[in-house]
Amino acid sequence: MTTTTTPRTKASDLAQELRPRRRVEPIYWFLLFPAVAVFTLLIIYPAITGFTMSFTNSIGFGEFDWIGFRNYIALFRDENIVSSYAFTFLFAFVTVILVNLVAFFLALGLTSKIKFTNPLRAIFVIPMVIS
Repeated sequence: MTTTTTPRTKASDLAQELRPRRRVEPIYWFLLFPAVAVFTLLIIYPAITGFTMSFTNSIGFGEFDWIGFRNYIALFRDENIVSSYAFTFLFAFVTVILVNLVAFFLALGLTSKIKFTNPLRAIFVIPMVIS
């Protein structure tokens, strides 16, 4: 006597068989099209145009010539631009660190079992109550 067994199916295969196939109604595509068109016209097109214009000597209108990376070379050789970027990155780094440190110690003071927890909570809540 011979017995045959069928191979076991994976759980994921079984789940796909049990799950009904969802059909996307065509109206959803018609409703999505205006949003995609507006996004493309207002975000994607200007971004691509600006990127390509950065490789030209264009002033925004009129004729222009393709100059390649000369604008970027001039940008990084300008001492004012480099110092502005350095200041911006330093400012962003310091403010992010300081804000997170202040928030951490404020949260620690508001939730820990220290002597001044209740006055600290009152100082923290009073501006919200007044406004």
